[in-house]
Amino acid sequence: MKDGKYVELTEKIIGCFYVAYSELGHGYSESVYASALAILFRQAGLAARREHVVDVLFQGERVGFYRLDFLVEDKVIVELKAGNELKEGGRAQLLSYLRSSKKEVGLLLHFGPDPVVKRVVMQSRSSAVPVRSVRCCSAVSVSARICVIRSLITCWSTSGVCRSLSTMYEFNRR
Repeated sequence: MKDGKYVELTEKIIGCFYVAYSELGHGYSESVYASALAILFRQAGLAARREHVVDVLFQGERVGFYRLDFLVEDKVIVELKAGNELKEGGRAQLLSYLRSSKKEVGLLLHFGPDPVVKRVVMQSRSSAVPVRSVRCCSAVSVSARICVIRSLITCWSTSGVCRSLSTMYEFNRR
């Protein structure tokens, strides 16, 4: 993920996602995962607004609105999905959110049988074409995912940003 837009922030968000996934697994409702992520974002020191409302404008007039699952640090939109499969509509939904909110970076996080992360970066604020959409780690073994989580958490702990996540991870490893 070397496109430069909020890479460090999205890595922290993805790290929180994998911590939640490793502890909860799949099979819960989206609201359960959102609550878990809210806790993890707070512990990581991330400002995350849940159910943030974004207006949809047409010719300068409000014609509707969206509720974003999360807006993190007023920079990254996080859209959560739960279920056995990630439907194509999720990506289109995230693109609409990015366009309406004038944000450039979004993460689609799927709590399914395998965790899936799709990172979308808009070319420009008016464009609906993603520069990058990445399916992360769904084909990678659980031990490799835990290794990624451990690396992210170790990095955060070294910088003093997220010691509580590191403690939680160490507890889950036992």
